[in-house]
Amino acid sequence: MLKTYIVEDNALELANVLDFLALKCPQVKVVGTSGEMESAYVGIIETRPDLLISDIQIIGGLCYDLLKRLKKVDRLNELRIIFMTRFRDFDNAKHGYEYSPLAFLEKPFTAGELHEAVDKVGQPREIPQARQQMELFLEFLSNQAHPGQRLTVTLLKGALQLVDLNDIVYLEANGSMTDLYLKDIQSPLVSSRNLGHYAALLHSNGQFFSISKSILINLTHLDRYDHSEKRIVFRHSARHVYASRSGGQELRQYLLQNPQPKAQLPDPVISFFRKLFGLK
Repeated sequence: MLKTYIVEDNALELANVLDFLALKCPQVKVVGTSGEMESAYVGIIETRPDLLISDIQIIGGLCYDLLKRLKKVDRLNELRIIFMTRFRDFDNAKHGYEYSPLAFLEKPFTAGELHEAVDKVGQPREIPQARQQMELFLEFLSNQAHPGQRLTVTLLKGALQLVDLNDIVYLEANGSMTDLYLKDIQSPLVSSRNLGHYAALLHSNGQFFSISKSILINLTHLDRYDHSEKRIVFRHSARHVYASRSGGQELRQYLLQNPQPKAQLPDPVISFFRKLFGLK
């Protein structure tokens, strides 16, 4: 049996994971669940699972913070990990990890996709190939850990424009393109890149939050959220947008539990993963 611990702070999504595992993964035995950092750490120490299924961002910090604490007590060497994400955060990194102890699932995912991820991380791994794949993952993490304070936007005719992150009120999908709405500017800045591209770049920046599959908002500009209408009003702006049902629920929960934005992915994450997998 593959002893499994799940870290997910959304009750509905946790229930889905448990149902999917029961339906498709008879080799899995769930030994514990948690919705926040401290109880997850204690639970993993006590149950000693083989597999960790965790959201990237959890109450009390990032999943990486949890892994760093587990490393200190020597609980990561044999641990397989499935990361769950809202965006295609790892769309450029998740491909090609055939020999890695990592897998990535984009929410919402199916029972079949979870089954494939469990099978993948459960396969025997050759150490040199696993190390090579981890190097690719580290390179991706490094790019995400240093997004800077400006975003490079690719315009329709190929020109590049640098935009201060604090000036972005929200980003909205426009077919295969993205409209960037900036403060004090009425017309959107239109980019030829899709929203998934910018979601991946901004994933580790605690300012930005997905309220639907088509809209990414800057929390620093948020003035009011009306959950009954799923309506979001921005400061110093006449603009407003609407969250999806699931996006609105996640935003409400986030705002109640996180009065301060979650921190950016910290620089020590990179050195941590290098030490974790014996990489220089």
